Amino acid sequence: MSRIRADQLINRAGSGGPKFPNGVAEGFSVSGIVTATSYRGDGSQLTGIDASSLKDGSNVKVQAVSGGASVTGNVAATGNVSAVDGTFSGNLTVNGTTTTIDTAVTAVDSLAVDGSVGIGTANPQVQLHLAAADPYIRLQDTAAPTGYSQIMGTHQGAIAFSADTSNSVADSHLRFDVDGSERLRITSDGSLGINEATPDSKLDIVHSTATNTATENLIHLRTDPAGAYASRGLFVKVGRDGNYDNSAVHYDVVGSAGNAGFHAFEVNGSEKLRITYGGDVQVKTGNLVIGTSGKGIDFSATSNASGMTNELLDDYEEGNGTPTVSFETSGTATLAGGATFKYVKIGDLVTFSFEFNISAVSNPAGGVKINLPFTSGGGIYSAGAVRLYNVTFTGSPFLQVGPSSSYVVVLGSVSGGATSHINSTGYYFGCISYRTTS
Repeated sequence: MSRIRADQLINRAGSGGPKFPNGVAEGFSVSGIVTATSYRGDGSQLTGIDASSLKDGSNVKVQAVSGGASVTGNVAATGNVSAVDGTFSGNLTVNGTTTTIDTAVTAVDSLAVDGSVGIGTANPQVQLHLAAADPYIRLQDTAAPTGYSQIMGTHQGAIAFSADTSNSVADSHLRFDVDGSERLRITSDGSLGINEATPDSKLDIVHSTATNTATENLIHLRTDPAGAYASRGLFVKVGRDGNYDNSAVHYDVVGSAGNAGFHAFEVNGSEKLRITYGGDVQVKTGNLVIGTSGKGIDFSATSNASGMTNELLDDYEEGNGTPTVSFETSGTATLAGGATFKYVKIGDLVTFSFEFNISAVSNPAGGVKINLPFTSGGGIYSAGAVRLYNVTFTGSPFLQVGPSSSYVVVLGSVSGGATSHINSTGYYFGCISYRTTS
């Protein structure tokens, strides 16, 4: 092996280091340290070099191991880093524009990414971008290994939040917190609670979490979001009835000055009832039905006459039929065809009218008696008019209903004498009004 001689070594300043003008045929050896910025060839002929590790002084930073290399400290790469398996006990910093990981990453204490992360896409558009058919995010509770929840975006353009997808526990729920407090909850039976963790209805809304005596808006419905119309629409409010909270409900329709609003109630798309801004109740079709006896329309807002005892209109009724005719004391009467009666009852006032022809009588005693549809009230008599045709009578005929009576009788008023009883054959036409209460 040749030795380096000073007369064969030329060191030209600025020429990149020492040169061998005559070349080296068999190589050369150097005792000491050789420092070079580069060498020619593939380095396969270099010997005596420890390639199992890279050192910083005496400290090993990269150590060759079976099937790979072990790195102590930080690894910084400005290009591509490719590895089949890699274990890092320190930090891994990658400064490339795009970092691609196409295998699982496990046993990571934390992962900090300065930029966007794409899962299923090499071109993330936001900080975290998942790309797949129906992409999922799974949240698994390690305290309940079989339990997990998921968030999914569907190809139908929907997003699905699934609480306890695995159905691992009973009474699961989906909740939303704001400023550290729960504001909305959907329970496993499909009930929705707003400010209520245990809704007792399909929609349970609580305005305040503490005792509240004010009347508060719970629901506001409107179709136009414009600022000028934001205060209009339907407000459902809950307040107090006297000293009791949550016992008064208000339905408030707020309109504009020119169209103050109304309540309309529809059935199968057809309006049945309307409450106008002026307070009128309009029944569009059907009837106003009072379902409880003794209840009706109360007129207590009107002024009262002296002696007023009742302002409730609690009944209205109309009817007709064939009259039952007999005599007040005894005897029988035969009616010809066409006999009829009608009545109208408004509250406790009954107006009763009739017409019939008595074609024959048998042993009549007392005046003609016609049964009433309602028994009269106690303590008062009522009188009415009657027209007679082909009837034999004395005095001026009239109708009379006595107290607590179930019939009206045809009598004759005789000046200066006793009342006569009219009970012969002929035509009778009459009308009388009476009360059913005392």
